[in-house]
Amino acid sequence: MAAKIELRNPCDSSLTIDLDPPIRFLFRTRPDQLEMIHPSLDLADTILIEKLCLIHKIDISKTQRLITKVWIEKTTERADIICDYGVSTNAEPKVMAYDITIKDSNLIIDPLVHSEIRSRVNKEVKVWRELNIKYGMDFPGRTDVRIWQRRQKQLRRENALASTIRQP
Repeated sequence: MAAKIELRNPCDSSLTIDLDPPIRFLFRTRPDQLEMIHPSLDLADTILIEKLCLIHKIDISKTQRLITKVWIEKTTERADIICDYGVSTNAEPKVMAYDITIKDSNLIIDPLVHSEIRSRVNKEVKVWRELNIKYGMDFPGRTDVRIWQRRQKQLRRENALASTIRQP
């Protein structure tokens, strides 16, 4: 049985969505959801982008994955995938954002609507680009942010423990 894709849109169905490039996409999900697509985060984000391009009838050759960021919000791990469709370097295009859930191999897509999504996503891309350039890294690049975050968390724990041991 083929997997189904369910696009849930709380907006008025008479509204049309402009998918003419340039567009920047934000796909928000959880790492465990990505692992349902593929055990490798690097492949899962690519497969998800390909599936979503098929849904929107977007030419995959005009897309570019920019960022896959896994981070902890409160007690939940989240994964944000940002990709461009026909966007030139340093542009600040419109942003379309979706919450992605996978249930029984079905892809459930809910639009994320917030007045600041465009500015926040474009700022995130700008910051990542600048940091990568500053440290001599390619942008976009493949960085497993989970490893970095866990290292940082471990270092903070070790530093906190070391400072409490040193105190009389």
